[in-house]
Amino acid sequence: MTTSAEGALKIWRGEDWLRERGAALAPVLADPVSWLEQGRQIKVDSHSRVGLAEIGGDFCYIKYYGDKSVLQGLGNRLRGGRALAAWDAGQRLFQAGLPVARPLLCLHLQHAQLLVTQGFKDARDLKSLWLGEAESTQRADWLRQCAELLGALHNHGFSHGDGKWSNLLFAGGGLRLVDLEAARGPGASASSQARDLARFVLNAEELGVARVDYDDFMSAYAGRRGIHRRLLEDGLMPALEKLRTRHRQRYGDRGDRLL
Repeated sequence: MTTSAEGALKIWRGEDWLRERGAALAPVLADPVSWLEQGRQIKVDSHSRVGLAEIGGDFCYIKYYGDKSVLQGLGNRLRGGRALAAWDAGQRLFQAGLPVARPLLCLHLQHAQLLVTQGFKDARDLKSLWLGEAESTQRADWLRQCAELLGALHNHGFSHGDGKWSNLLFAGGGLRLVDLEAARGPGASASSQARDLARFVLNAEELGVARVDYDDFMSAYAGRRGIHRRLLEDGLMPALEKLRTRHRQRYGDRGDRLL
């Protein structure tokens, strides 16, 4: 998968940041795939690549979205695609004072999109932390922080769109939300917020969270929202049952139910 920016670059967002970085961005834009492959790449799939690198003095998270088809490429060039959706959502959340990576740049290149946001060194997501060695007190604190963050997100009228544990990142001295392509708001629906919570609970079940820790999480979240816990749990159950069914079909039964 290769690309060239020559004659195909379209700046969606972050023109000032692009202008200020100048020469530091030239090799990135000339061939982002090759540039990421030079020791900066942390994740690859059939149509996207993710990396971390220093660019013009800023430590950055870089995501390259390759077009899956000619038709999708045309739509992306006209409407911006997932990269632009993630940038705009990140900007709204950042301006609302919520802990997300600051969006820096969003471009359309030849047959691809490029998203650059603030990166964090030595960051770990909740899932990887949970699977590592940790004291029970640490785990209780992690869940409390997640309850506070999800509660704040929803109180501000947003939803994340995919509340799985790998999208909750401990970095820069606190907990942050990442992967914002499906984020909605302000004015996100109660059902979309319930799906965030259901996705979080599904991961808790699959990773074997103890009931006492789940109870503490839900009580903290309900307190942050100012909503009775039973109402919240009743509201998330339809989404949770759908997610359970889908995961059972893909992976088989995993973990014990918490609800």
